[in-house]
Amino acid sequence: MRQTTFENISRSKAQAFVFRRTAFRFFAEFDNTNLMNQLRRGCLREVDRDVVIEAAKEESHPAVIKYIITKECIRTYVSNIKSSNIHPKETAEMIICLLCILKDSSRQTSQLIDEFSHSNGYLAIKDFILRNENDHDVVRNILLMLISVVTNGPNEIKPQHSSGLVQLPTFHLPNPSGSGLSVRNTQAFGLIHKVFLESHNSTVCATAIDVVHSIYTCDPANYFILDKEYPLALFIEQMDRKDNVVRAKYLNLWSTAYSI
Repeated sequence: MRQTTFENISRSKAQAFVFRRTAFRFFAEFDNTNLMNQLRRGCLREVDRDVVIEAAKEESHPAVIKYIITKECIRTYVSNIKSSNIHPKETAEMIICLLCILKDSSRQTSQLIDEFSHSNGYLAIKDFILRNENDHDVVRNILLMLISVVTNGPNEIKPQHSSGLVQLPTFHLPNPSGSGLSVRNTQAFGLIHKVFLESHNSTVCATAIDVVHSIYTCDPANYFILDKEYPLALFIEQMDRKDNVVRAKYLNLWSTAYSI
């Protein structure tokens, strides 16, 4: 589930090559100030958003990142996510676009993800989800996209023993498998956790549990990486407020976690 519908766009190798060339040409020929102003306002056309995301993956990305930081694009973008003047579906597209850029840049540098955090970006997305929790498709797409943000970051995180773990003499904490699917961004996971805690919508809570389940099963180390800060007991505390569907999802999550 790591690649979502928004990421898994099927293109042939020839199409991908042409698209990358288009991305470089787009940045070379398009006025950067105009481009970033559009990005900051969140009004890029769909094809332009794809080009920005693709260009951010390429070798030119340090210059792009420097420009985004200098012009405070992330801070302005987050402010626009909070706006009530933009249709929720358009805001959701803005969020997906931003998360793609954060995900793709964070393997090389933490600059953009740090700027996003300092701009209260996680809080802005959480508030948007809770305001629109009855739009299940919108919420689901954002939560699924967060899987890729959780598993991307500049530094690998090693699991540590927590006080809640029973430490048997023969047990050794698993290290990340090196597949690129281990947790590298615990703040992004914290966003999923907060959505589960604060949402009153059964479908949203069930989707959040599904996403956590996917993260746990992505890499054997993930449960242990997260347990210190986000133990399963925190989910249990909310069970009296959740319906039977969510409780069943949680029991399945608990069973999966303790069989890792």
